[in-house]
Amino acid sequence: MQPDSLVQRLQSIVDRLGPNGKADRREAVEHLAEFLAAIAAEGPATRFQILAVELVRAIIREIEVPLRRLVAERLANEPGVAPSVLRVLANDDIDVAWPILAGSLALGEADLIGIANASGTGHRTAIAGRAEVSVAISQCLASFGEREVIHALVSNGGARISRETFAIIADLARGWPELQAPLSQREDLPAVVAYDMLNWVAEALHGFLYRRLSVDADALRKIVADAVDDAAARMAEDGHAFALLEGMLGSWGTWHEDRIIGFLQLAKAGRGDLFEVALAEYFKEPLRLVRRACRAAEFGDLAVMCRANDIGGVTFAAMLETLCRGREEAAAAIAEGMRAFETVSPGQARAIRSMRPDY
Repeated sequence: MQPDSLVQRLQSIVDRLGPNGKADRREAVEHLAEFLAAIAAEGPATRFQILAVELVRAIIREIEVPLRRLVAERLANEPGVAPSVLRVLANDDIDVAWPILAGSLALGEADLIGIANASGTGHRTAIAGRAEVSVAISQCLASFGEREVIHALVSNGGARISRETFAIIADLARGWPELQAPLSQREDLPAVVAYDMLNWVAEALHGFLYRRLSVDADALRKIVADAVDDAAARMAEDGHAFALLEGMLGSWGTWHEDRIIGFLQLAKAGRGDLFEVALAEYFKEPLRLVRRACRAAEFGDLAVMCRANDIGGVTFAAMLETLCRGREEAAAAIAEGMRAFETVSPGQARAIRSMRPDY
């Protein structure tokens, strides 16, 4: 487009939008959007095009909201529109900004993060629903801790979310039940986060988490390895326990009873959920049953499991002492658990397990 033609076309649009314009203003706005798209299609910007863009930005600021929305809808699918124009629309009222934030490919990651930080919940919700959301954008959005935004983010299969951001979202989901279903159903939910969620997520969603989590030894080894990384800082004061855990990761299939004593360090470090994973693998029991046995008020089921697997009294007592840390009336619970352990023989315990496989 020649400079003279460009100026004439822009002047025509301004005249139509002015107070004395005779044309329909919506039609004039449509011409304005087409004008911007035409400029973008002509390759590298000339100084005349740059001037035209600046004039258009000024015009957009002056027209009313419904017409600005019309411009935004028209430009949302134009990949070559000047980002400076799109930023004016994207930082506008959410009714105007939504089409740009939700769909425009002309805004980059830095633009979207800047808008997310400077604007409101509606703007962040629109960004969270984009066809593709980068790891950095997801992290930015989650940092605000807004229900509407995070729900849109975890419900969006095109959002890439880091393990650290998943952990933040999972922590928020404890108190926000509406987040639990979309979070549990994500295929990219990290296994460590999924196991944590088993402790508190609604029972109806356990099926999604169990399907997400493989029960084979390799998968469980990875979970414990990830947990060791996450817990390293907390366990730094106990170097022996940390080294013991690392050593065990390479010999998962050759456990002996003393391995359980070692893995009790997980529970002592605040990761009782991962101790339960280790115990379930050792016993070859469903994780849900081991979790229930370890967290029960009484330890009858755990006593049967341990007796059926030839766990000795000293090891069982150490398990009870660790599992009861912080409980009220811990001494009574330990005494009751030991009484249950001593009243059943290994043979009886195996018979109970064979007759009642899902007790």
